[in-house]
Amino acid sequence: MPDRYPAIEDHAVIGDLHTAALVATDGTIDWCCLPRFDSPAVFASLLDSGRGGCFAVRCEAVRTRQLYMPDTNVLVTRFLGTDWVGEVVDFMAPRRPAGPPAHPGPLLVRRLQAVRGTVVFRITCRPAFDFGRQDHAVHAPGHGGAVFTSPGARSGLVLRASQRFSVAGPAATATVTLGPGERLDLLLEWGGRPEPPAEGEAGRLLDYTVAYWRSWLRRSRYQGRYREMVERSALVLKLLVYQPTGALVAAPTTSLPESVGGARNWDYRYPWIRDAAYTVYALMRLGFTDEAAGFMTWLEARCPGSGGRPGIALGPAAPDRGRDRRARCRQRSAARRLSLWRARRGAASPRPAGRPLGTAAEPGPGVRQECRGDWPVTWPGLGGLVVRMLPDAGQAAGV
Repeated sequence: MPDRYPAIEDHAVIGDLHTAALVATDGTIDWCCLPRFDSPAVFASLLDSGRGGCFAVRCEAVRTRQLYMPDTNVLVTRFLGTDWVGEVVDFMAPRRPAGPPAHPGPLLVRRLQAVRGTVVFRITCRPAFDFGRQDHAVHAPGHGGAVFTSPGARSGLVLRASQRFSVAGPAATATVTLGPGERLDLLLEWGGRPEPPAEGEAGRLLDYTVAYWRSWLRRSRYQGRYREMVERSALVLKLLVYQPTGALVAAPTTSLPESVGGARNWDYRYPWIRDAAYTVYALMRLGFTDEAAGFMTWLEARCPGSGGRPGIALGPAAPDRGRDRRARCRQRSAARRLSLWRARRGAASPRPAGRPLGTAAEPGPGVRQECRGDWPVTWPGLGGLVVRMLPDAGQAAGV
C-alpha cells in the first residue's frame, strides 16, 4: 500500500491558473485534470493505481527530496544515489493574456538532468482519459515522444521529446541515461502538435514561469515573522485561482475521504463559498487585492438577483446570470468592493452574511453521490445547495 499510494503529505503541487497537478516525492504525477480544474482527470493513480493513470519519472535512488525554486511554484525533485544525483524540474507555464503565444493550452514541462555522476531515468506516461472510463490509443513517432488519442476526449495528449519511446499497452515508456550536466526535456501538451521541443524552448518557458511567480509575489505587503512560510502559503493559494473568471476552487482534488472507505469524499474542485471567503481574506491581508476583486466580481455576476443567494459551491467557469447583470457588476469599482471586505476584518469570521452555508465536509441533503468505478464521487444536484456547471455549457446542469 505505501508504494502504490504515497501519503498525501508526500506530494507537491504545480499549476497554470487553469488546472493543477500533484507530484509525489518519487517523481510520479498521480493527479491532473485537463484542461481545467473541473475537467475529468487524465492522471488519477492517486485514487486507483491500477486504472487511474500516471506520468512517472523515477530513479533507483537511496532517498529523494522535494523543494521549490525560491519564490516560485517551480518544483524540484532530487534523487540522491550513492555516487550520483539526479533532478527533475516540474512546472506548468501560467496561462494568461500576456503569456507565451505559442502555448495557448495546458502545458506541463518536466526537465530531467544529471547533477552529478551518471543517472538512469525510467519514464512511463500512462494517461487514463475521463477517470479511466475511456480507452485510448498510443502512437510513438520516430522522431521521439508519444501521442495519446481517445475517441471520447475533446483533445489528444501529446508528449513532446527528443527521446524515442516504446509503446507498452496503454503506456509510452523509455529509459534514459544522462551523463553529468546532460538533460532531457519532456513537454506534455493538451492538444499540441507532435513535434520535438525547439532548441531552448523549455528553458524559455522556465524563465517565463519563474519571472511570473516572482513578479506576483513582489506584490506582498507582509513583513512579519515566518515570512518564507507565509509567502509559500500565498503561492499555493494563488494556484487555486481559475484565472479566466477569478473563481477560487477549494482544492484541485476530489474523492479523498478523511479515512479510507469514509463518506466525506466530496468534490473540492469547485468554489465553495465558505472556503473561498477565508482564502480571499488571507490574500487581502497579504496585499493581493486583485485576486480578491476578481473573486468578488465573479461571485456578484453569478448571484441570481438582488435578493437571491448562491449555493455553497459553484463551477469555476459558471456562466453569468444574465448579460445585464454582468454589465452592472463591471461598472462597480473594485475599491468599493474591497472596502466592504476591509471593514469586516475585525469580525470573528470572514464568512459573508446570509443564511448558514453549512460546511464543505457536510454540505447537506442537496448533494447526492454516485460511484465512478470504485471511486465514490460527490455530484451536485439541481435541488439546491450545490450547483455544478458543465464545462463550456451555457446553462446549469446536474449529473
